[in-house]
Amino acid sequence: MEEKIVAVDETIYKAITSDIARAGQACVLDESILDYMGKTTGTEGGRKLYACLEKMINLSKLHSYHAGVILPNALDILCDSLINADRVAADSIKKTCDTRGGKTLSNGEKYSKYYDYVAKTYGFNLEEMTFLKEHYSGLLLSLYGASMYSSADADKIYREIRNKLRGVVFGNTDTLQLQKETSFNDGRHVQTISSKYDASKWWARENQKSINPTAKKIIGESNEVNRSESGVLTDKDGRYWVAVGPNVMNPEHLGNEKCSAEEMNYGANIDVVLEDENGNEKYLYCTVGECKAHTYPDGIHQTGDKFPNACESYPANADDSVIEFCGAAPQNLAGYKIKEVIVYEN
Repeated sequence: MEEKIVAVDETIYKAITSDIARAGQACVLDESILDYMGKTTGTEGGRKLYACLEKMINLSKLHSYHAGVILPNALDILCDSLINADRVAADSIKKTCDTRGGKTLSNGEKYSKYYDYVAKTYGFNLEEMTFLKEHYSGLLLSLYGASMYSSADADKIYREIRNKLRGVVFGNTDTLQLQKETSFNDGRHVQTISSKYDASKWWARENQKSINPTAKKIIGESNEVNRSESGVLTDKDGRYWVAVGPNVMNPEHLGNEKCSAEEMNYGANIDVVLEDENGNEKYLYCTVGECKAHTYPDGIHQTGDKFPNACESYPANADDSVIEFCGAAPQNLAGYKIKEVIVYEN
């Protein structure tokens, strides 16, 4: 079939890409494309993939937009759509499998060989695979399929999966879990080093059972609060729920201003940059769930003095801390000094 390039407006383009994504999912489910991808290479595989691409276009009813048109980048659109849809796409496919009596993406024997292949080929460990199967199973299957026909597409999906794993904490969070790299790129750096404060007294704990009620309401279902047996609070990615001062989140906050939920940006990710006794930098992944309102005047360090809308000042609480764990504090906190906080605006 001859390819034609046809200009379409933005509304039609969005409709086309949406339909291709749905059609691609249907193709995977109905025709077991993953099965034959694993058995074909070269010309034979190319012909079958082209046939699948044609079916995707037919399923998406592109002829209703422009008769006889094949989008040259339809497969790229499918990959992008699945990547952008993330959990939504995976859940959509899972529900379709369930209604047809098939295996689910996360626990089915049907997909175990694909997961095993991806784990071995791309070096994902057991903890990473467990997390990815629960949250991004669609991406794992997309990576398997792409690896059979296009190293460029596979690399693109692999990088996206690695980005999903950035900022996720693995291991027992009751014991301090520090990382070797920052969560993400392009964060805003907040300097915490000052001759007035002891950098080794960087942390405190609130011992609450959950995060600030206002924060919890604002965050809604976009995150979750998990409480360990020892009382440590973490989010869906294993990051510690913490409180920080208003000037950590808003460098322009003034001493005579009240602390507001808007400027605290509850649910934002932060990295606490720590230095061990040998001068090595480590990163503590956290999520903001409370405001430290007794950090007047700099809005960063705990002084016991309050901002206008905080409860009474508590001079006895002048502990110099920058980070306050909303729940219990994890073990093994000694031996570190705080250098700065990196804020990701989300």
